[in-house]
Amino acid sequence: MKSSEIIKILESDGWYWVNTVGSHHHFKHPTKPGRRRLHMEKDIRIYPALLSEDGKYVCVRFPDLPGCNTFGEDYADAIASAKDALGGHLLCMEEDNDPIPSPTPVNKLQPEEDEIAVLIDVRMDILREEERKKSVSKNVTIPAWLNKMAMEHKINFSSALQETLRDRLGV
Repeated sequence: MKSSEIIKILESDGWYWVNTVGSHHHFKHPTKPGRRRLHMEKDIRIYPALLSEDGKYVCVRFPDLPGCNTFGEDYADAIASAKDALGGHLLCMEEDNDPIPSPTPVNKLQPEEDEIAVLIDVRMDILREEERKKSVSKNVTIPAWLNKMAMEHKINFSSALQETLRDRLGV
């Protein structure tokens, strides 16, 4: 079982992430004693990409992942963009429960005459964790009198909203 599946089970039982020490995630429960530690295995995905120049940019396509394309101003930039594109594409496929194809071995690729085959790797465990921790901006509407009082008491709106949501959701 993947660590991501174990995390879903823990979270569905009310456990929530508190911190990471080394390669272990620590989870607490609002009513159960102690912590649960979960070792996060490295989840490295490696896919072949085909690079070509179009006169101005270095274009990148992933033959195994239709729609996963990017470009860069030079080869280094194109490879950095390819890592971003590959990680984002695979994350979206996971979220949508789309089947993720196996990568084609490089020796089985048939690049065009002007294409160079390279291997691009991404750490999905790190990308998932970054996505999980990512903050989103929310606009809220509150009465003017409440805003004035909160400002006078130097209340941080973001912290107050997060605390309230955690309390209400029991996390």
